[in-house]
Amino acid sequence: MALRPVLRTSSPAALDTERHRIRRAYNTVRLPASIGDVTPDDGHHGRGPAIRRARTAGMRRVQPERIKQNRAKKS
Repeated sequence: MALRPVLRTSSPAALDTERHRIRRAYNTVRLPASIGDVTPDDGHHGRGPAIRRARTAGMRRVQPERIKQNRAKKS
C-alpha cells in the first residue's frame, strides 16, 4: 500500500477513513531500519525476532549460489 498525500476534504468521515488508511500502512507495510527492518506491528506483537532469524537463514542458504553466480560473471 503506497502512501499518498492527504487531499483537502470537508468531510470528517473521509478524513477519518484516510487517517485509518495511513495508520494501517505506517504500522503494517513500511520496514524501518531502526527496529530491525520489520513492521512496527510485527515488532509490537513479538514477531520481529522470528522474522529476522528467518531472513538471516534465507540469506545464508542462498549465499553460496550468489557467490557462484558473481564469480561466473567476472570470468
